[in-house]
This record gives sequence, C-alpha cells and structure tokens, in this order.
Amino acid sequence: MRRSLVFQVVLVLVGLFFSASVLAQCELFGLVEHDDACNVMLIQTADGNNFLEVKDAAGFELEEGEFIQFGYEIATGTTCTNYIPITLTCVNPIEFSDSCYFDLGINWYPGDTTYVATPYLNIGVEATNYAWTLDGVVVGNEDVYQGTLSDTGELCLDLDMNFDGETCHAQSCVALDFSIGCTACVDSSLIDTTVYCPDVYAPVCGCDSVTYDNECAALYEGGVLQFTPGPCHDNAACHASYLSMEDSTNDHLYHFYNTSSGGGFTLWVFSDGATYEGVDTIEHEFDESGVYLACLFVDNFSCQDAACQLVLVGDSMDWDPSGFGMDDYVYPGDGDNNGVANLNDALRIGLAYDAAGIPRPGATNQWYGQMAFDWDSAIQGVNMKHVDSNGDGDIDYQDLTGIIINGEPLPEMIISNTPDLPTVRFVPDVDTVYVTDNMNPTYTISGNLEVGSGLHPVYDLAGISVGLGYPKEFIKDAVMDYKDNSFLGSTNELLVVQNNFPGQLDMAFARKNKIAKNGYGTIGRVDIIIDDVFTLRTGSPTVDIVIKSLKAVDLDGNVKDIAVENGGIAQVVFIDQTAVGTLHPEWQAKVKVFPSLVTKDFTVSVEDLHPRFMEVYDMLAQKVYYTEGRKVSGMTIDASAWASGQYVVKVFCEEGVVVKKIVVK
Repeated sequence: MRRSLVFQVVLVLVGLFFSASVLAQCELFGLVEHDDACNVMLIQTADGNNFLEVKDAAGFELEEGEFIQFGYEIATGTTCTNYIPITLTCVNPIEFSDSCYFDLGINWYPGDTTYVATPYLNIGVEATNYAWTLDGVVVGNEDVYQGTLSDTGELCLDLDMNFDGETCHAQSCVALDFSIGCTACVDSSLIDTTVYCPDVYAPVCGCDSVTYDNECAALYEGGVLQFTPGPCHDNAACHASYLSMEDSTNDHLYHFYNTSSGGGFTLWVFSDGATYEGVDTIEHEFDESGVYLACLFVDNFSCQDAACQLVLVGDSMDWDPSGFGMDDYVYPGDGDNNGVANLNDALRIGLAYDAAGIPRPGATNQWYGQMAFDWDSAIQGVNMKHVDSNGDGDIDYQDLTGIIINGEPLPEMIISNTPDLPTVRFVPDVDTVYVTDNMNPTYTISGNLEVGSGLHPVYDLAGISVGLGYPKEFIKDAVMDYKDNSFLGSTNELLVVQNNFPGQLDMAFARKNKIAKNGYGTIGRVDIIIDDVFTLRTGSPTVDIVIKSLKAVDLDGNVKDIAVENGGIAQVVFIDQTAVGTLHPEWQAKVKVFPSLVTKDFTVSVEDLHPRFMEVYDMLAQKVYYTEGRKVSGMTIDASAWASGQYVVKVFCEEGVVVKKIVVK
C-alpha cells in the first residue's frame, strides 16, 4: 500500500565551520516527502566528498539507488542556521528487529536561550516510558525535553518502543556543547583599546546585543565580528542574517549562506567591490589578506534589513576604515556632505535624479553617521551615496524626507548686487496696504518669485534655492505655490520642495530631466500670511521681505553667478486709512515709488489719479522734499545727499492720500 508521508531526518555531524582549527557540533535535519519504507540511506554533502549513514528512515517508497533531494539546517551555535541541498539514496528494506534504536535531535535558533531535544522514531513505532537524564541525573519524563544553552554534558533518553506487536527498549545520547558557533560572534583577542577609531557616532548593534559607536569600535573595543547597522532594536517584519565559513583548503575563499527570515530579494555587497544579487548561497574569494566588510541586504517590498560581518582574511589584522568608504559616513539629508542638511541639498537630488547605487546598510532618516559603501559616481567631488538620503539605493523624491526631517534654514549670506547679472526678486502684488476697520484680521501678502529679465536672462539653470525672510513677529505663515506654467517647467520635469522656519520660507527647484533652462520668468507664487493686520496699523509700519539666501547651479553642480535687486528687499507699507483720508484700496497700486531701496535717486509714477502735491519726510517727521502739480507723475528725485534711513513719501491726490516708504542707503 502506497502512503504519502513526511519524515524528518536528524543526525549529528562533526564538522569545520569557522576556521581550520575549530570543530563544532552541527545538527542536520530536513523534511523528506516519501511513500514507503527503507532502512539505510546515505547522505551526500554538497561538495560530494562526505557520505553519512542514516538508519531507520522508514516510510520511503523508493527503488534501490533512487535519489531524493531536500534541504537540511546547520545549527552549531546560537547564531548559526542555514539550508544546503543534500541527496538521499535508499539502500535496503527496513527490518525492525535489527533496528531497535532511534535518533535524538537537538534544535535551537539564533537568539534562543533554550534548546529542545526530540526523539525521531521510525514510522509506525509507538514509544512509552520516556526518561531523560543529563549526566546521569533524571531531568524529565515528557516526549520532548527543553533545556538551556548553558547545559553541558551528555543528555540521554531511555524509552520503550512497540512496532507491529514487537517491543524493545532503547537509549540514545548526545553530547551538549553550545560554546562554539560556526561563525564566531566575539573574538576577545581582537580587543585593543590603543587602536584609534573615528570619533563619529555611527552606531552598530553587535551580535552580543551591545550598541557600539561604530564598526571600528565594535571590533577593537568589543571584539565583535558580526553586527547589524544602527542601534540595537527588534525588527519583527524581516531580519537579515547569514553564515560565513572559511574554505578548508583556501583561507582567502569564503562560503556565505543566507539565513534571513521574512526577506525576499537579496543583495550581497563586499568592501572589495564585489556584489551578488538575488542568490542565497555564494562563494567569494578575496584577493588579499585583510579585514573586509561583507553585508547582506534583504527586501520583501514592505520591509528591508541588513546584516554585516567583518571577515578576517588570511593573517592580516590591519584595520583601515577608509578602505571601506567608512571614514565618510552618511548623514541623511546632507547631500553635499558639509555637516548640515538644508534645501541646498535638494538641488543635488534633482541633478542626480534616477541614479542608482548600493543601498545603505540599516538605513534610517535619523541624524547620525551611517556607514555606506561608496557609489561609482560623484557630484562636485562628493560621493553620490550622500545624496541617497533614505539609503534605498535609488535617488528620487523620497530622498527629500531626510532633508525635511533634519533640515535647517538656508544660511544667511551676502548676495551680489553686481550689475549685468541675472537677478532673483520677490515682487509683491501691492506695495501699500490700507488698513480699515472692517478688514479681516488675517491678511495675505501675495507676490511672484521671479528670475532673470529680458536684458539679463539666466543660462544653463538646472536648480535654484531661495531663502525668503520676513519679520516673524508679524507673520503667521508663508507658503509657496508652484504652477506648471512657471518658467522652470512642469512638475513632471522638476523637483519642488519647501521648508518653513520661524521668519523664513526656504524653497528649492531642481530640474530632474537633465535639461537646463534658459530665459527669464516667474518661478512660483508666494503667500505671506499676517495673523493680525491691525497690529500693523500704528505708525505706518513697513514689512520687509528679504531674500536672505540664494544659490543657483548648472547641470554639473557648478554654482552660477546670480544677483538680487535692491539688496533683495521688497517692502509692503501698511497705512491706517482713517488717518490719511479716503483712498479706495484698489487705487493704491496706481502709485509707484521705485526702487524702494534708494542708492542715488527714485522715481514716482501715478496712473489714472489726479495728484496735487507730494511731500517726503524723514523718520524725525522733518520734511525733506516738496513738489506740487501734475509733474509729480514720472518725476525722478535725487536723494544722493540725504542721510541713510527710512523716509515716508506722501502723494496727495484729489481722490485721497497715498503713503509709501523708501530706504536710502
């Protein structure tokens, strides 16, 4: 009668798994689907050189010489598991009378503090009267026994068995030694506190569950060879881990086995530049002796994790972090590697958009140094791994997150007023606001952020960042609205980001399609929101909106010469309308006084109103200028002899009074 059964084969193998001088007990077990019985089988190891006999593997329906392929697990310590293909060969039929014994298996997994001992019986065998002893002392009478990894000595099980009316008594024993794993965790001989390690917090979690400042500290302060990038934490979704074994005949050849849980896609990366993608088992030969970093990445599309080991190859113990690219840690959001994250770094994301490289082990957006393998490309001498803010190996809009989370305001800087350069300016829709009793207290100053002009256009513009400052005591908020018909192009060819700080709105615009722009026009609309406009009602206050920071780059990341107008200052004057007479708010835009920042002279323009005279007062309320008649419109006034400071310009029209402010430098 054919039967379909699942049988677990377990035996103890003594083998070599870390170095030629260390022996470790390893347990082999795996699931085999079979149908009938055979007695003795041979297990052939993957390299084809070793044959191990498995007895009492009943339940196989096989012809003699027929092969079954399955996987078994190496479990030689608390940190070691893996699956390797083996082959089973059926040799002869089962005879129970010649097989009154059973196998005893010891199972545990990485991170466990306990093990489970289980008897493996022939198919159809019933067992009774379980008696477990540890070094001759009775420790249990259940069908399985659970102990701790601190146990040493000989664990034995005595039991009575019954098969097809025949009975017998059997004992099976196994020596317990959990002190050696197939890949070492800590080698205390490596601890050397005289070795200088970088004074950088780039944490790794050692296999001893201790967080070290960086991987150099893990090696020389803790003697730790295995670690997970980042501080110690639990990752329930997926966990990266692997085994490494030195080849018994070549101390530069290592075997690596993926033992991860919850992962799908795999990527192996070595500090000598080698990578392997989508495989679980690899062999890698290192060209020279030394200390190498080997990392395994796993990704199941919803979770990513990485595990790394320091591999000691040959006799050399020389440590050189720069050989790994590890003296150059990544701080998420700091794309230009200058120690600060801000929207200047967003320009590099646009320049490098869609580039790909090696993911960052244990990547996070937290602001601490994170080790990362160098990419094969750079921008202005800074490796592209720094632009990959989120560390997933792809440069795209998601890398903006690190900048937003860790970003600081764009730095205040001296910006050129050099003539004949293209300029950036904020142009408010109105420069004078009349405050009335029936106004909504929340008022918005709106205007355009513009670049270039017909006389001085910009050329080869690939990205621009602007820091727009304003008085935080008056302003509630500021936002930028980018339109697809703006000068820099549509949003599908542009990376646009803004970050708001007290008193400053930062904006960045970066072309991501590798095509620069030439010309001039509006970049975007800006709304500056005043929480309570009535606080600006007294004393004709001026709200200055200032370009405090400015940077423009070409497609190669070179900084372009660019300037501002009027010192980058745009002024909006707030006038208490009840104090100056009646002038309809819609007419205020018809009176222009420009520029508002005066170095020599300024011009007054009046449209569709009927001016009668004009007066200019300094901040001491002293009249410094007077003229009358319709010649007010279009006239230019020489202010070169006036003292520096703020002045009030009053234009008296038949319709009412318009008040403007200027600053003389």
